Amino acid sequence: MHRSLRLVCFALAVTLAVVGCGARKHPGAPLEGVVTVDGEPLEIGSVFVETEDGKYHDSGPIGKDGHYSVSNAPAGKVRLCVVVPDLPTLPP
Repeated sequence: MHRSLRLVCFALAVTLAVVGCGARKHPGAPLEGVVTVDGEPLEIGSVFVETEDGKYHDSGPIGKDGHYSVSNAPAGKVRLCVVVPDLPTLPP
């Protein structure tokens, strides 16, 4: 039993190493900017950039001033997503 479990775990590890876990990174270019909401800097979260086909990606954190920097953004037409943790809704 233990031997077959070890064999399955080894096969899974080799498969993950060969296939990878998701999109691959590739040489790109730096991308930076400022994320604002209603004219005010967003102070938390991250920016995720990926190619339209989802093959290549990179991400970077958003700083307290809303500034983000992605060091290896893929070249060409990309999708850019701003990801923020769940925050409580503030009254108007």
